[in-house]
Formats: sequence, structure tokens, C-alpha cells
Amino acid sequence: MASYNLNGYGLWLVVLKCENEPIGLCGIIKREEIPGPDIGYALLEKYYKKGLATEAAKAVVDYAIDVIKLKNLYGILNPQNSNSIKVLGNCGLKFIEDIFYQGKVTALYKLESKT
Repeated sequence: MASYNLNGYGLWLVVLKCENEPIGLCGIIKREEIPGPDIGYALLEKYYKKGLATEAAKAVVDYAIDVIKLKNLYGILNPQNSNSIKVLGNCGLKFIEDIFYQGKVTALYKLESKT
């Protein structure tokens, strides 16, 4: 809730509709070390590779651009995480550069709003 109070956005609970079962989180985060708001997501491992992270992330991207009118949205990930690379790519984010984040090399992605 602190992120919503401070930034106007934060993480959402991801729920399987058919079973009403919580399976993870997805939303917009503001980290000081990243140049702007970034998309963050984490699902329980048994839900990996089912397209659910992409579905949730696309909803967040649409919300970021259409509702709260962010001009840019970033994403960070482990450069060896091919699943997350696909998720961000499917959402329109493009690789910008590798950065040093929390003691590790991290890939920085960015989506620029067309508006």
C-alpha cells in the first residue's frame, strides 16, 4: 500500500479466475536505481511456462500506458532468464543495456509509450 500512496501504483495479486486461486504478483514498482517505473512480476513455480506471466504483464503494460499515462516503463531481469526475456518481449519492452543492480549484472528493458 505504501507504493500506491507514494507513487499511485504498485503490485496486484494474480489470481486464476477458474479456481479463484492466488498464483503470484504483477504490477508497477519504482526502484531508486532504475530510471523510471518498472514492471515486476513473480508467479509460483508450478505456473511457469503457461503464458500467465505474459497475460498479467500485458494487463499491467496496458494499465501503465492507457490509464496512468506513463511515458516509459522499464523492466529488469537476470540476463540468463529466457522465460522473463520472452515475457518482456511479448509485452513490447526492448533490451536497452546491462546494468549493475543489487550486486549483479541485470538486463534493463524499456517500453516507450507511442503517445
